[in-house]
Amino acid sequence: MLWIPDLSASDPYYILPILLVVAMIAQSAGAADMQKRTGSMAMALVFGAFATNFASGLVIYICVGAILAVLQTRVLKYFKIMQ
Repeated sequence: MLWIPDLSASDPYYILPILLVVAMIAQSAGAADMQKRTGSMAMALVFGAFATNFASGLVIYICVGAILAVLQTRVLKYFKIMQ
């Protein structure tokens, strides 16, 4: 897969952990108050640090889940289903 020769090894260029942090921060952008948003950002950074040692396949799985959650929130807000 593109730059990852083995999905059971960690990402050699740390692209996936950075993408994971960005996706998790985007997911927390919809939080109502600042305290929840700050806690989610801290959790995203800690999770990104741990993800540097995770297998690339696992990081892809978590990252896709976070991206889909962001897209779901945007679609629900667009159609005014969720306030």
